[in-house]
Formats: sequence, C-alpha cells, structure tokens
Amino acid sequence: GPYSHYRNIPSIEHLREYDAHHPRFLYPLPKRLFKYTVASKIFTRSVTNYANETFPVPDIVHAGHIYFDGYGMLRYCKQHDLPMTVMGRGYIFNNYDSLPKSAKDKVDETLDYCHQVCCVSDALGEIASNLTDPEKVTTLANGTAPDRYPTDNADSIRHELDIPQKNTVVLFVGSFT
Repeated sequence: GPYSHYRNIPSIEHLREYDAHHPRFLYPLPKRLFKYTVASKIFTRSVTNYANETFPVPDIVHAGHIYFDGYGMLRYCKQHDLPMTVMGRGYIFNNYDSLPKSAKDKVDETLDYCHQVCCVSDALGEIASNLTDPEKVTTLANGTAPDRYPTDNADSIRHELDIPQKNTVVLFVGSFT
C-alpha cells in the first residue's frame, strides 16, 4: 500500500535516552475509506490496549493531533482519569464544517475532554475558541531554539547559493497542506 515503506521502521527505536514506540495496528478494512468510523474505533481500542500493556500510567497525556491521536487516547485518559492536551493544527479546524458528522462528534468529544488545546497559530486558536471553552485554548507556535543551529557559515552558504546579502533567507521545513 501507499505506506508500506514504513514497515522498515523498528517497532521500538532507541533515541538518546528515550525509546520511541512505533506500534502497528491491523485494520481489516482500508483506513482511508473508513477513517471516521471503523478505523477510529479500531485505533482507539488498539492504542488504549497498547498503552495499558506497555507503559506505566503517566501524569498527563499530550496528543500530537486532535484526531486520530487525541480521540484515540480519549478512552485511555478517561479510564485512568488523566488530563489530556492536544495540538490543534490546520486540517481539522480549517475543515471542521465539511467533516462528516461522525468526525465532528469525535472532535467535539475530544475538545470537551481536553484540559488544554494548543494551537499553532492565533487564527487556529480563534476557530478552536468557537468549538470549545476559550479558556482552554492557547497558541503554541511551532518552532525551535535557534542557538541549537550554527549560523557562523551564513556568508559561505550565501556565496555558494549565490544569494545577495540584501536578500532575506527563510528556511521552511514541512509541508503546507
């Protein structure tokens, strides 16, 4: 399938002092066709079971996205009475009105339960504030610490790429979708 190259990623990857888990869940039906119904139920059950069997109960859960991640962890959080935070990125909020009712219901349930909704921009924060308690919404822009990256070779990079000093250089890593 379109994601078959991911099978080469180890199920547990040791990164510095942390272990990153990449569990595999079996979907009897294509996820892309049933992502708002069957697939979300299978994912929720699978991720809850995996977390219960693999990790000690944490103090808090942070989900990288509202849906699948946040909704997927909702059962686990309720089961253990854990606070949960989620990241609000563009797709779910920008397309909320056109989502199927079953997806909206799951997004709403996740937002209602969440203790905090961290949005990557003020504009998404405004949308989130219309969908849940505005007191729970905060802007937490994507970013990094610039001091982690060397900048002492800027002149040689400009020369190599033939970029004049007067031009502003912006590096964007990611995708606009």
